Amino acid sequence: MTFTDPPGRAFVVAAGSITGADHLRLGRDGQDGLAVLAGTASTIAVVTDGCSSAPFSEVGARLGAVWLAHATEDHVVRHGVSDATAGTVHGRLLRALRALVRGAARDRAAFIADYLLFTYLVAVVDEASVLVFGVGDGAFAVDARVEILDAGEENMPAYAGYALLPGLACPAPVTHVHGAAAAIHSVVIATDGASHLLGAPDLSPSRVARNPSLLRKALLRARDAGEVLDDATCVAIVRPGSHGPAAALPPAVAS
Repeated sequence: MTFTDPPGRAFVVAAGSITGADHLRLGRDGQDGLAVLAGTASTIAVVTDGCSSAPFSEVGARLGAVWLAHATEDHVVRHGVSDATAGTVHGRLLRALRALVRGAARDRAAFIADYLLFTYLVAVVDEASVLVFGVGDGAFAVDARVEILDAGEENMPAYAGYALLPGLACPAPVTHVHGAAAAIHSVVIATDGASHLLGAPDLSPSRVARNPSLLRKALLRARDAGEVLDDATCVAIVRPGSHGPAAALPPAVAS
């Protein structure tokens, strides 16, 4: 997936999402979601990852990606990027999910468990700021800094939908990055299925900036080589002409 960049944009966006080898073997849909809003003033990218043991978590993951992108854009337009952005957007997501549950199901707990358990990462880049926040696992890179987020005990990350279920701990969004955009060459976010690939030469932000279609092709090649078993989704937001730290990311190191 690639996106047409409006004239005057400071960053190029490349995005890709593929179904992992394990889900292909089982005949299941990919359970990741992806949304990008690329305007002249700001770029917003969202990746989501549905619970692998739930039968229809791709539904919530894909809806959630779109909701998060638009809620983030609305907040940034109205209030700018701040320390309050993550909490405000997360609250809006939960209100949207609760409204969906009320209108869609009598057995609300079963509906949430089947459809609405997903992790998410959001990246925002505008003229002044860079922000990365989310709930659960995945990975992100800002220039040469690559971080893999902890998936929790027994590979059970926090899901945003836990806030809708009684008796479960309500996860709070974590702000992973909040800083000035002026010196940034690239921001990359990925679901956990692509996290181990962030240091690969094929996913170098400077490379995909020159040809955004290469990002998804790189994911497909990695799957063909047996390196991608889980669904893999990645978005790179890259300053055109960058040849600084973004050109050669180091191997990813777990945080």
